[in-house]
Amino acid sequence: MAAGSGEGGQWAGIATSADSGATWKLSVSAVDQPSIRLVAYSADGSRMVAVGGGFAGPIGGVQASEIFLSGDSGASCDPAPAASASCIGAAMSADGCKLVGVYVDGLDFSLDAVVADLQSTPAPALAVASSGGSLFLSWVVPSIDFVLEQNADLGTTNWTDVPGTPVLDYSTLRNQVTVPAPAGPMFYRLISQ
Repeated sequence: MAAGSGEGGQWAGIATSADSGATWKLSVSAVDQPSIRLVAYSADGSRMVAVGGGFAGPIGGVQASEIFLSGDSGASCDPAPAASASCIGAAMSADGCKLVGVYVDGLDFSLDAVVADLQSTPAPALAVASSGGSLFLSWVVPSIDFVLEQNADLGTTNWTDVPGTPVLDYSTLRNQVTVPAPAGPMFYRLISQ
């Protein structure tokens, strides 16, 4: 779990909890920001985005803010490449490879709103489990399209699509395909379209 904390000064930062909120640790200090207003994680918790600063001004505008990114579950953060406007919100895809930020220029939220996105190349990890003569192949929902393929011999290029449509598990944000366990060796891969 994570939460933005502080109203400025030494207490501004990102508090994280590894035990469902029983204890909290200020894991990232952002003392140049008046506060951390938004924190979001990828589905596996390895990537994080946080929006710092940007509190309301006297006539409804926002002051400068910054987006922070983390690839280590929030243990450390680096400023993201950002536009020269104020960031008022951000979201991250389930795989953590697509980041969307909303920026505004000026004193009125309706002026010059800009949506910017950053897309990195996902490398989804394929998990395999077996039970009762079936294989369960699953992966975190990627931010770009991938196809699940199979091949009985890695010495050839005879990769074919795995039959069946992936089913999304909303509680884990993972796609899953169930196939009969093969009689011999079978290799599986995800490939981007």
